[in-house]
Amino acid sequence: MVLERLGLDADTETVYRALLRAPRRTEQQLVTETRLAPQHVRDCVSRLTELRLVRTSWQDPDRLLPISPEIGLQALVAEQEDEVLNRQRELARSRAAAQELMAEYSALYSDQKSVELERLTGVDEVRSRIEELAASAEVEIAAFCMGAQREEALAASRPVDERAIRRGVALRGMYLDSVNNHPATRRYAQWVATAGGEIRTLPTLPLRMVIFDRRFAVLPVDPEETAAGAVVLSGRGTLTALTALFEQTWAMGSPFGCAREPAKANVSDSERALLRLLGEGVTDEVAARTMGVSLRTARRMMSDLMARLDARSRFQAGVRARARNWL
Repeated sequence: MVLERLGLDADTETVYRALLRAPRRTEQQLVTETRLAPQHVRDCVSRLTELRLVRTSWQDPDRLLPISPEIGLQALVAEQEDEVLNRQRELARSRAAAQELMAEYSALYSDQKSVELERLTGVDEVRSRIEELAASAEVEIAAFCMGAQREEALAASRPVDERAIRRGVALRGMYLDSVNNHPATRRYAQWVATAGGEIRTLPTLPLRMVIFDRRFAVLPVDPEETAAGAVVLSGRGTLTALTALFEQTWAMGSPFGCAREPAKANVSDSERALLRLLGEGVTDEVAARTMGVSLRTARRMMSDLMARLDARSRFQAGVRARARNWL
């Protein structure tokens, strides 16, 4: 039944539809038409009255009048939209609190080096440490490479990756789907795949990260500003969690150069990812940056989704996308 998402079970919806077809019926008449038990019909009427979808006639209290769906159902949809909006606000507050905690943690150890955390300052220091870790890797280097990369960064990475592959180190890299829109990065990913590494892609990735032999992980201090430096993590618990994150994400990726299977419900993986990001309350700019596409592309995708969902606002688009099981 289509109204279950609004709080009506199948029998309650049946009673409501019966009243819409023929208003001013009594409960007994509804029992006869719906073939439901008298007490059950009374319970359904009580539920409809509580939801402000049915009221008693002022002229004859024994007869029932349905409230127009344009009024009653719109009110229920509005209530659900308010609930979703409140949940999104709570999620945003939780994310802000988590980011604040992470910032405090980073600041606490910013000037310290320990067995489990090493702070790297500046691009040169980060690249040098990555080269050292890559040179000592014996089994595997696994990386979330994100999207487009600068020519100089690719040029610096190639000899490091080439030496690792020649030593028999397994190279696994995950890129954003949007890497195909950046010729230099696409050529580099193709080179890695041809040289013996493995490359997969996804519409979105959780963060930029490189894991060496499941013993060391390099992450940026600020995901939005790589020049801010990085940290090298080596705690066993931390590496176990980061490795699990990589493996789960890797399992969802598509091999580089292979066409992704069409998504269900006529919505692509990239569109689904965009809906999730906007549903979390992020701005267009953040959504575009996370997916590795231009702001113009992200807005064009959203405009197309809103048109297909016949939505007047992005929030309404999110509600309707969820109702269609697009998310």
